[in-house]
Amino acid sequence: MWQTLKPPLIILGWAASDAAVVLAAIFHGLLLPQYHGTLDTYSTTIAAYLGLLGIAVLAALVIGDFATTIVSFFASYLLAMAMTYLVLVLPGYTGALPSPEVIISAAVVFTFDAFFPIPLLIEFVGSLVGLGLSERLM
Repeated sequence: MWQTLKPPLIILGWAASDAAVVLAAIFHGLLLPQYHGTLDTYSTTIAAYLGLLGIAVLAALVIGDFATTIVSFFASYLLAMAMTYLVLVLPGYTGALPSPEVIISAAVVFTFDAFFPIPLLIEFVGSLVGLGLSERLM
């Protein structure tokens, strides 16, 4: 029974962890669209990217199968984007704002800016590294 539930549970945990790291970075102002920054901003952004890399490596290491890992990567990536978007637009849907259209359009921009292109590449490389480690350890 564990083998049938293993990939969906890993996908759910992977997506929740990715969404948590990205939301923390967004709420700290690290992954928002910006045109300038300080060295402190870049170093903390790198820390968020390293967190995403570590999550991807661990998830791929636990899965251990190439096809399942690649499918799980894309599924968890899309699920993490959906979770991030829902958290960002939640104040608009609960009536906390007089015009929710503003936050909905901003949430789309923030979500896509936070997840593309660097985190996509980092997590894909992390998945491949995790697969390599699982093959090496087997």
